[in-house]
Amino acid sequence: MIMQVPNFTLLRNSALKYKDGHPLSGQGYVQRYKFHNGKLRYDAKPVDINLKNSRGFSEKSTAPPTNFSNTALLKMDDKLYSLFERCPAIELDIQTLETIGQASFDDPFDKFLGVHFEQHVDIFWTFGYFANMLRIMAIRDQKVIFGYNVVLAQDMYVHDFTRIGNELFFPLFPCTFDYFSAILGLKSIVESFEFKQSKAKVLIFNTVTKKHKFVLLEEIEYPIFHIESDKKSQLLHLFRANEFQFETMPKTYKLDSSLLTYDAKNMKQLSSCLTKGEFPSFGKDCLIYAGDSKLVKVNANLQVFEKCISYEGLKVFMDEPKIIDKYIVMTYHSQKNLIFEILTLDKFETVFYKPLNLIAPKGFHGIIYCD
Repeated sequence: MIMQVPNFTLLRNSALKYKDGHPLSGQGYVQRYKFHNGKLRYDAKPVDINLKNSRGFSEKSTAPPTNFSNTALLKMDDKLYSLFERCPAIELDIQTLETIGQASFDDPFDKFLGVHFEQHVDIFWTFGYFANMLRIMAIRDQKVIFGYNVVLAQDMYVHDFTRIGNELFFPLFPCTFDYFSAILGLKSIVESFEFKQSKAKVLIFNTVTKKHKFVLLEEIEYPIFHIESDKKSQLLHLFRANEFQFETMPKTYKLDSSLLTYDAKNMKQLSSCLTKGEFPSFGKDCLIYAGDSKLVKVNANLQVFEKCISYEGLKVFMDEPKIIDKYIVMTYHSQKNLIFEILTLDKFETVFYKPLNLIAPKGFHGIIYCD
């Protein structure tokens, strides 16, 4: 069975510990799992950026916030980038993981890049936003070839998007940011940021007609952090936070969320369930996500299958699972170890399992590709 697993590389981004203790404040740290002919090789390197005279998310200071470059990774052709929400990308050497330097895609808004991309043929779609301005961008050959500005009625939080056919779906949620107090050091960044009690929206942009529209989601009163799509059955899967508080994230962030599924054609809700999960991946007509020491699969008929994951009988923190071919690739953390595991997508059967006998930073997102 193991010899049927294709050779692949999994790149996982994470954050080293920072002085203020906030999980998003740490310097970027890229971990590489190279699986070849049934054997695993692991290495890792920090993103080499200057953290001097800067402040973390929880610090009250007049120092500027640093581009910690720890939130997502992007592989564009033979280029590799480390990303941080609403900051410039950092280019890494794809062979050595050494830091090359700040990247530019020849667009004013590439200084405010989002952390999620959608590839369509040879074009990468992404976005940048600042205050109430959202810019949708198409990138080819490391240059922005098309940009579309949307002026929003108020400040909106935009974290993720997905594509079905010619349409891009961006979940939006009202927020405010106290720039004055943050700049003067009267408030930390997390104290300056606040989600408003309101309703979520989805912005739908058509990449052919170059037009957009908004759809109000009456049933969603908390921010949407992740959205995935089943392009075959045209379903949208939204992960909505439950009573999320940014300022208490280091102590209380337990992945409490709700999974809501919508018909993308008419934006009608089909199902909703409470869960402890996040970090979704889609492949082979099913959605996979991790949370509360469980691996969860939702198939195209919205049936739910679960598998408990543990190490030495104890609960673990699970990074974002990835799907390649007919397999699920997982990394997860106990208090004393980092574990790598490959399971079959259909029956959750383990075909490769290896504790790495080391402690590594917990990951956020990641990318996987065949070698």
